[in-house]
Amino acid sequence: MSSRVTKIVAGITACIACIAVIFYIINGIDALTDLAEYEGDYITAAKGLSVFQLVMAIIILLTGVATAILGFAPSISKKNAISALIGVGLLTAMEKLASIIGGIIIVKKYIFPDATLSGTSITTIIFVVLALLFLVSALFMVRFKKNIQGAALASMGALWLVVVFIISISSGTDSNGFTTLYLVFILIAMLMMIITFAMSGVKEPHKMVYARPTPVVEEKPTHDSAEELLKLKKLLDAGAITQEEYEEKRKKYVDSL
Repeated sequence: MSSRVTKIVAGITACIACIAVIFYIINGIDALTDLAEYEGDYITAAKGLSVFQLVMAIIILLTGVATAILGFAPSISKKNAISALIGVGLLTAMEKLASIIGGIIIVKKYIFPDATLSGTSITTIIFVVLALLFLVSALFMVRFKKNIQGAALASMGALWLVVVFIISISSGTDSNGFTTLYLVFILIAMLMMIITFAMSGVKEPHKMVYARPTPVVEEKPTHDSAEELLKLKKLLDAGAITQEEYEEKRKKYVDSL
């Protein structure tokens, strides 16, 4: 029962992540449309980063849909569903890390060449790297090692991503409605990931299996003992067998009655 509930929660989590990514894709298309009106090296670099973000978002969306299918499919194991959900978290962390680093490079090269990295940027990068390390380790553990250790590592990786998105929400950067919706939904998805991973590490109680008693089948004599005794007496009278042989065989037939 626990495996089934965990899979369903994983499927719901993937659906929420898909909704978040859809808002992200809409926002990315909107940003590309705005950038199309301008020209310049900075705009070209920003367009390239936006295209990369859109491609990654589409991959995350497809992975999320596949995870939702695995979560709701009754024939799929819990291990496969959890592994797919870890994959969604991994791709999200990779996209976030590439976007942050890409944005820093563009700003430092084209806008503020003499600017130094802010503490927020450094902290965010550290947390995303930690999330990637924990999620990669968790994926290995879930697939090849103990499920409890994998669940713990995956929970920690998702927790670092939660911190990253809280920093994004509280950073005060200008954003439209789609960006805000993305951050809210992705934050909910990451929190549900932690719950799902924690649930996946809970072992189901072993059920006692009682063996059914084997029915005892009494062996019945294969021959009519009384008839055999009569034949045995005739053989003794005819001298065909000795008295000792007669007594031995007679005892066997009597015991079988």
